Amino acid sequence: MSGAIERVQAAFAHRAPDRTPLFEIFCTYHPIHWAICGRTVGTDQAMCWDAMADGISGDELLEAHAQAAYRVNRFFGLDMVRLCGAPAREYTRPVKTGPDTWTRDGVEYALNPRTQLIELAHPGAADAYSRRVTEEQMRGWIAAWDGKPSTGAYATNPLTRRVRELAELPVMAERRQL
Repeated sequence: MSGAIERVQAAFAHRAPDRTPLFEIFCTYHPIHWAICGRTVGTDQAMCWDAMADGISGDELLEAHAQAAYRVNRFFGLDMVRLCGAPAREYTRPVKTGPDTWTRDGVEYALNPRTQLIELAHPGAADAYSRRVTEEQMRGWIAAWDGKPSTGAYATNPLTRRVRELAELPVMAERRQL
């Protein structure tokens, strides 16, 4: 066994792979990607939000994110691609309100200078990600999972499809979108 797919499947099936499968754990917009891929709408969240405010096409965003995921994976020689924060093709367009601030759907967002990520400008407990999915929903998803790779909506996500076209690797995706 030497392929990435076989290696990841063996690990998830609790069989011994030829080596520990590797995957990249940084967020999509982590500044370490800038040295690998350059600063683009696929690697720099502030650039992405500015481009969305200007009306960039969903297809252009998708391609930039797919290329960044592929290049990071190839650079590190990883076995699995982690996708998170992928833009929806029909994204909600933010409005730029200042050098490092935006509003979207009436909610204010700002660039965190420490992380270089866009965050809620005025976070509160009601806005926490853990409030968006109930514990019962999460338990239901876990109970319903049959242990096999997904073939549903996340497996056919345009970003997942495009990254798989670039590299035949397992993809770990999250349920959130930009």
